[in-house]
Amino acid sequence: MVLSRILRSSPGAAALLNATCAAALAADGIYEIGHRLHGRAVATVLVALSEVRGSPEVCG
Repeated sequence: MVLSRILRSSPGAAALLNATCAAALAADGIYEIGHRLHGRAVATVLVALSEVRGSPEVCG
């Protein structure tokens, strides 16, 4: 509600922006951990797998 007032948009648009930012931060965190432990290629695969696994089309 506060975000929609700041951005002067609908609550739905603010919620979508919030969810998008949270997903981007989560993907960045997964990448950083994978990169630190196993390298760039594994980190990229981990992010791709986490996105596919979290997709409603796949899970639904």
